[in-house]
Amino acid sequence: MSNLEAARVALQAELDHAKTGHAFYAERIASLEQALVQISSLGGGRDAKAPAPKAKAKRGRKPNATKLAAAAQPANSDDPTKPAKPAKKAMDGKAGTRGRPRKEAANTHELPFTGGDYWTDLVTTVPQFGPDILASGISKLGFEPTEAQRKVLANRMAPALAALVKSGKIADSGKGRLHRYFKT
Repeated sequence: MSNLEAARVALQAELDHAKTGHAFYAERIASLEQALVQISSLGGGRDAKAPAPKAKAKRGRKPNATKLAAAAQPANSDDPTKPAKPAKKAMDGKAGTRGRPRKEAANTHELPFTGGDYWTDLVTTVPQFGPDILASGISKLGFEPTEAQRKVLANRMAPALAALVKSGKIADSGKGRLHRYFKT
C-alpha cells in the first residue's frame, strides 16, 4: 500500500468519525433546546436564550453555619422582640476547645502529668530505645492503660525526648529504629 493510499484511508476514517460526532452533537443540541422550551413554558421566568446573570464573588470570611441556623430560628416565646439563642454545645472545659463535644474516658484512670522530669527520670545511663523507655513509663503509671492511652503516651514521649536531647539534659545516638537515649 502506498503512502497516498494510507493517507486517503486515514482521512476517510477521520471524516467518518467527525460526521458521527457532528450527528451526536446535533441531536444533543436539539434535545437541550427542547428541554429549555419545556422549562420556560412551565414558568421558569426567563427567556431560554437570555444568559443567566453572574453572581459576584464575595470577599472575606464565610458565615458560620451555626450563626445562620440561629438567625433562621423563631424568636423566643417569652419575648418576641428578642432573637432566639443558639443551642449550647457540650464543652470540654478547656480554653480553646471551640465547642468540640466532650470525649468520655474509656478507662477510669486518667493519664498523669508527663511534663517536668517524668521522661528524664525514665532515661538511664545505659542506652535505651524509645519503645523501652515507653514500656518503663507505662509500668510507672500503676495501672494498665488502654490502647488509646498508650498512643497518647507515645505521642507525648517523642517530642519530649527530642526536647531533652536538644536542651542537653540527655544524649542520643543512632538514627531511626536504632535511635537510643541515655544520660551522660
